[in-house]
Amino acid sequence: MIISHKYKFVFIKTRKTGGSTIEKILRPLLGKDDVCTGSKRDNTPPLNLPYGVSGHKAKPIPKGYWSFSIERNPWDKVVSSYYFHTQAKPDIFKAFSFETYIKFILKNKLFLPCDWSIYQNVEKIYQYTNLKEILIDLNDRYNLNIDLDLLNTIR
Repeated sequence: MIISHKYKFVFIKTRKTGGSTIEKILRPLLGKDDVCTGSKRDNTPPLNLPYGVSGHKAKPIPKGYWSFSIERNPWDKVVSSYYFHTQAKPDIFKAFSFETYIKFILKNKLFLPCDWSIYQNVEKIYQYTNLKEILIDLNDRYNLNIDLDLLNTIR
C-alpha cells in the first residue's frame, strides 16, 4: 500500500497482482511524510511503517485523494499463488503439485488470493496485463516522468 500525501493518491496493494513491482517503482518518488508498506522479498524498504505491516489491508482513503489498485484473472492469480508458496514456504509446499496445492488449501480452509472486499472505495482498478497503463496515468496526472521501461527490469 502507498499513501502519497505529496501527490494525493492511494495505491491499494492486492495479492499476486504486481503490487510489489508498483511499490518498488513508486517508492523513490514518495515524500518524507508518505507511506509505503514495502516488501522484504523485493528489497523495497517501508516508509513510515515497520516491516511486517501488511500492504494488503485497505485503509480509509483520505478525502480528495485519488485511489487505484490492480486486479488479475482469477486463474492466473491462483497459479501465481501456488508458485509463490512453493518458493516462500518450501517446507510445506515444495513437493505439492498444483492439484495437491488446491486440495490442501481448500481442505484446510486457507485462503486463495481474493481481494474483492478491498475494491469498494477504489476509484480505478487496472488490469495486471497492462501495468504500464498505471505508470502512464501517474505520469499524466502528476507529471512524474516515470520511466516505463522500469517494468521490464523489475518484474
